[in-house]
Amino acid sequence: MPAIPELSQKELDDGYSWCSSCEKALPPAMFTPNGIRTHVCRECRSKYDHRQRVSRIRAAYKRELNDEMLMLECRMCGLTKIESEFSTRGAVSNGRDRFCRVCKRTVDKAFRASHREELATRQRARRAASKKMRQEQALRDKTARAVRAGKLTIPKVCGCCGGSENLRVHHPRYDGLESHLNVKVICEQCHSRKHRGKHRRVVFGKSEFACAG
Repeated sequence: MPAIPELSQKELDDGYSWCSSCEKALPPAMFTPNGIRTHVCRECRSKYDHRQRVSRIRAAYKRELNDEMLMLECRMCGLTKIESEFSTRGAVSNGRDRFCRVCKRTVDKAFRASHREELATRQRARRAASKKMRQEQALRDKTARAVRAGKLTIPKVCGCCGGSENLRVHHPRYDGLESHLNVKVICEQCHSRKHRGKHRRVVFGKSEFACAG
């Protein structure tokens, strides 16, 4: 394992931490607070978990193709069934769900019947959030086109602290006719403080900025 380099005083003051996977000094917003594997950033941890889930599911499919399926016990009905009677689930070590398909359908049907109004409310909330995200992304795209067309000039310094590194384009508002031109350039640290580390990236020509979402 390579030695962890010493962080600069500015990075220490800003709360930066070292990710042992991508080997980068990253701001605190990129790490899960009080979570597991705090020495690994969110992005690296997400990639690792995804690889593990895919590997388990592929192993389950491979056993099915080679007629080497396991005999698993359903946690609900207690019956021992062949592996193909269980749905794939990457979060489980053997790549299969803990409930058989028959029991799973029964549980899901009962849950939908008893939580009908709650599920409908969640569905409406997801649709509203999806519509809002599409509108915000359309505004970011409009801002990017304005920059490429020369209608909007991006400053080279942060509007909050005056820094000149890791600049981000921030939209204070997403409504109004000229909201795509009403932007503020701030550095990554100031942007993280404003939005608690939640931001999306958008590319302006050859330069990349992160716009809050």
